[in-house]
Amino acid sequence: MAGSAGCLTAALLPEDLKAEAWENFPQRALELFANERKTCSEAIVMACCEALGIDDSELSCAVLGFASGIAGMGKTCGVVTASSMMLSLLEARQMNPYKRRKKLTFMAIKSYMSQFNERFGHTDCRKLIEVSTSEAKKSVRRNKCERYVLHGARMLMRQINK
Repeated sequence: MAGSAGCLTAALLPEDLKAEAWENFPQRALELFANERKTCSEAIVMACCEALGIDDSELSCAVLGFASGIAGMGKTCGVVTASSMMLSLLEARQMNPYKRRKKLTFMAIKSYMSQFNERFGHTDCRKLIEVSTSEAKKSVRRNKCERYVLHGARMLMRQINK
């Protein structure tokens, strides 16, 4: 974390990380969402774990309820909540004392959320898709959510690489 207040660093990345897998992480997230019909939150976690060499079997199950703005309620976007979980997980692996880990995790998540909000104008699913989540159809998923998954994954990758 040294040298970059509020940002995760490349030191969080596994040493044996294959650069190609990491560079393809955003596109892989989009593929999982668009082609394999995973939820936005599952796509972020599964692609990030895959790229980082982390077993996602339990994590992807844990984020299922984050989709469509937390269980379809239109609250915080599943891309944002899943990205927050990954930032927390990666920071926890640094084994810093709890107070420092908490501070750095909060700073990283606030930074990510601020960037997402700046780019898209909101972090709430209902406001992002501009219809109720119960009305969200395939076209909304394709025309709007795919964009949030791809660009949200890119923002997460940049946040982790800082």
